Amino acid sequence: MSASDLLFRKVGTPAGQRASPYERFGLTQNPFPDRPGVVPGSEDPRLNGTIYRADLRTQEEQNFERLLIPTAARSDVRPMVFLMDYATRRGRGIGKTAFLTYQQRRIMADLGDAITGGSHVLFAAYILTPAEGRCRKFWQFAQLLTDTLNEQTIIARALWRLRAFSGLIPDNVLAQVGDDAQSTIGNDQWLTQQGVDVMFNLIPSIEKKLIADRVREDIAASLARSGHSPEQFRRDFLSRQTEHRWRQDGGKFVLDDLVHTFQAAGFSRGLFLVDEVEKIVVHQNTKERRTFVEDMRYSFIDGPYQSARSGFCEVLLTIHPYVQELLAPHWNASGMDRFCVLSGELASEHTIYFRPLVERAAEPLGFKPA
Repeated sequence: MSASDLLFRKVGTPAGQRASPYERFGLTQNPFPDRPGVVPGSEDPRLNGTIYRADLRTQEEQNFERLLIPTAARSDVRPMVFLMDYATRRGRGIGKTAFLTYQQRRIMADLGDAITGGSHVLFAAYILTPAEGRCRKFWQFAQLLTDTLNEQTIIARALWRLRAFSGLIPDNVLAQVGDDAQSTIGNDQWLTQQGVDVMFNLIPSIEKKLIADRVREDIAASLARSGHSPEQFRRDFLSRQTEHRWRQDGGKFVLDDLVHTFQAAGFSRGLFLVDEVEKIVVHQNTKERRTFVEDMRYSFIDGPYQSARSGFCEVLLTIHPYVQELLAPHWNASGMDRFCVLSGELASEHTIYFRPLVERAAEPLGFKPA
């Protein structure tokens, strides 16, 4: 095959399509995933966690809501909790990731309207920690939170809400926004076609609003210009931030400036559902572990950031018993046990224990004992 043929080569069409071996069962494909785990971004519903039986995790879901979800009758929720397998040492492959991604989708479907009884506006971000120790330092964790908030369109949703509440978009235009906000209120060209003065009216108005709500001026300007589009915000702002700035300023950016932004947009709480915390902890040395825990306290509990001052952020950390052992001495020495108990008798008040499925629980999933 010549070089030009290779350049334009496409997937060939098979001469004859072989019958699927699953047709005799009334199926178009193998109903079971080829990998024993959840891949949240996968296009395959067998892998991405969208196939989920909430009735098998009723107790865990009740504890999740009790500890983390504010309502009109229960505003006193925990700033930080743990999700931990109940009995197994490693706890791999028992459904924690599927549980977290289900809760994230459940909250984001209506921004917490149903789960809070209409009393709060929430967002939930599913945070998957990177491998190979690339999140050992808190500034790396802050960068991960920021990137996730952008990729999951949570920052964009805040800017869409700020645009909608600005009073500068006529009601008849807002009525046309529809379900695909990214292509309507999140699209400058679409708004301009509807007669909205985006460049000289809407963007400056949102920038002033953010500055008035204590977002730093340079960040307010960047959010107002490009925060409505994840791709544009990543290109115009996030990709231009140096490692030095993340080290010096990452925590303040995500837990002060962005929290002020979310509150300006009418959000009352934000949940960070952090999966596979062992990828952080096991790669840290003793000093890094202590520093990381102290930074967690400073940033989320009692430091000068808006996240701590207002109690806006809630954090769920997915851990295993061996990670609990590694963290416990640093957790207690930093004073974090006064706010969120990791070990001891009171740990159950801050922990969602994830139980292994028993045989009868597998039957609704299609597995029936012989």
